[in-house]
Amino acid sequence: MTWAQWAARAERSPWWRETLHALRDGAYWAWLVAVVAAVAVWIGRGMPSPATAAAVAVAAPLGAGAAAARAWRLTTGREAAERRAAAGAAWRRWLALYGVLAAVIPALAAGAVLPVLLAAAVLAELAVLTIPARARARLLARLRIGAAAVAGGEDVRVGRALWRGRRLLQVHVTYPATWAAHKSVRRDELVERLMWELCGPPPRTPAEAIARPDYLTGWNHIHTRLEVYRVPPLPRLVPARDWPRPPGALVLGVTTADLADLAADDGTPLALYRPAAHLLVVGATQHGKSSGVRAWAVDGLTHGLWPGGLWGADGKGSGSLAALIGRRGVHAIAHRPDEWREVIAGQVIPEVTRRYAEMLAWRSGQAPTRPHHPRALLILDEIQQILLACPDLADPLNTLARQALEAGVVIWVLTQRPDARDAVPGALRDQLVDRVTFGPLSGSGARMAFDIAGEDWHRALGVAPVPGRALSWLDGTWRTIQAPWLPIPADDPAADPLYPPRDPAGPWPPRSSPDRPPTPPRRPPDDSGDPSGPPPPRRPPASPSAAYDPADPHAHRRRRRRTDD
Repeated sequence: MTWAQWAARAERSPWWRETLHALRDGAYWAWLVAVVAAVAVWIGRGMPSPATAAAVAVAAPLGAGAAAARAWRLTTGREAAERRAAAGAAWRRWLALYGVLAAVIPALAAGAVLPVLLAAAVLAELAVLTIPARARARLLARLRIGAAAVAGGEDVRVGRALWRGRRLLQVHVTYPATWAAHKSVRRDELVERLMWELCGPPPRTPAEAIARPDYLTGWNHIHTRLEVYRVPPLPRLVPARDWPRPPGALVLGVTTADLADLAADDGTPLALYRPAAHLLVVGATQHGKSSGVRAWAVDGLTHGLWPGGLWGADGKGSGSLAALIGRRGVHAIAHRPDEWREVIAGQVIPEVTRRYAEMLAWRSGQAPTRPHHPRALLILDEIQQILLACPDLADPLNTLARQALEAGVVIWVLTQRPDARDAVPGALRDQLVDRVTFGPLSGSGARMAFDIAGEDWHRALGVAPVPGRALSWLDGTWRTIQAPWLPIPADDPAADPLYPPRDPAGPWPPRSSPDRPPTPPRRPPDDSGDPSGPPPPRRPPASPSAAYDPADPHAHRRRRRRTDD
């Protein structure tokens, strides 16, 4: 085994890491080492000679000063705060080392071996006992150095830290009042630096991903500080099941107790979601985005949230929604460009057009009954792939996003990179009011995903990369959730009972509801009050659909002609 392999193996050893930490942290407690060693020497052989004390008093500052100058020179090009911190650490370490050597060498030369060994044993025990305290001090020092490097001054203070063992639960980073905290670029840089110090680089293994903590941040401009809080731990895996819930809501996942909407029978805190707006779902591969959305869609189908049915367009073609094909309440699941066009332009847009025509007929007095439009769902998985293969669908989708919600059609858009130019068009993204992200995001990705939430988008930087771990912005509330994990029945047949039953009659009719039959039109009562008899024939609207055609990108700019009285 080569020296490099031995070094790499030693770095992975927790004993070696703690030994190095103990030696490096000696800058803060090695004065005690020197004092204890000197006392041991004095007890064994008496006071050191004046010549030895004078040599140490001269050599120690000179050696420590040389080490500080070397550290200052090696950090050329860095921030002044980082250079001063490195020079100060080198000064303290070498000064403590000279003090230890001045106490130990005379003791060994005088034959006082036993007192020195006893002192070394005491100090080793002290190093073991102070592991948590030294780990806390190291983390706070890194936060202080990082914040000072960004804020550009020594006035940065790190305090009010709350701990549970070696876990940091809360810390306040106070920045100088003269720092340009009003600029979003400066605030973003400080948050990213602190998240780097708290969470480290992106994980390389599943074990590192599981160990990565979740943190949220908030700005307190009155006290000029950044407040960092650790999110309470959530379960690593939440198998999907049929949780009891109030009508009209689906289970978004498990959340913290203080933000829960409902507690399950076993006390599990649950977050509920009542779809009332379009939803943007962002997350990289292997973070549980497709499984979570599939679980939400199935939960809504089985509990009557989509009485108007469900359409799906799988831009990846990976089959993440294939388990819904042929299920009760599912119109169609598309996997190819021709199927995407059929679902979006051939089914959803005509359905929204028909509903707009019925609404116009009712509001204009041309229809005797109010139209019943059961809520439906359209899932666009990996929308950038859909628009890349079908660029002609960009304008229809923009118009559809503006008009679908009033017609009772909710759209869920899934993407990996919301900051990419071809990911989500701006006109469509502005209509996606509800936002959910899976796993951690880059600074630009988090800013684009939560641009609608103001300056709190940096919360998405501290989400742990655990499959199913998500951060939601719904109804103006931030929540960290663990989304349900719903396997595909082809992979796990035990999950099939959680899905809607298969419809033996073929494709589900788009205008009927699985839970409530369509309401027959009622004829208004005549003067005698008898509503019996067949209803009058329904008058078709005078071609209102042309003005509300979702396929027309300029349908929302309809002119109103002024009429003179």
